[in-house]
Amino acid sequence: MRYLFSSVFPLFTDSLIDGIGFEWTMTACAIFFILLAPVPWLLQKFGAALRDRSQYARQVSTETQRGQQLKKDRDGWSDPSTPQAPV
Repeated sequence: MRYLFSSVFPLFTDSLIDGIGFEWTMTACAIFFILLAPVPWLLQKFGAALRDRSQYARQVSTETQRGQQLKKDRDGWSDPSTPQAPV
């Protein structure tokens, strides 16, 4: 998002300043960015619930867990919190 804003912002800034003036342009930009400020905290708070409802996130999570399990099996590493069958 940061790079998107920084690449698009110069495209409309000059025409906006010419149209409504410098003060109103900066006020509009400030309001826009103030409205976006809580987004990181909202995503931190509600992100898990959003990922739970997303079919894409579930698929990625399943693939990640499968990959981690394959790596553990390949390396001979097992999680100490899981009980092991006696040898």
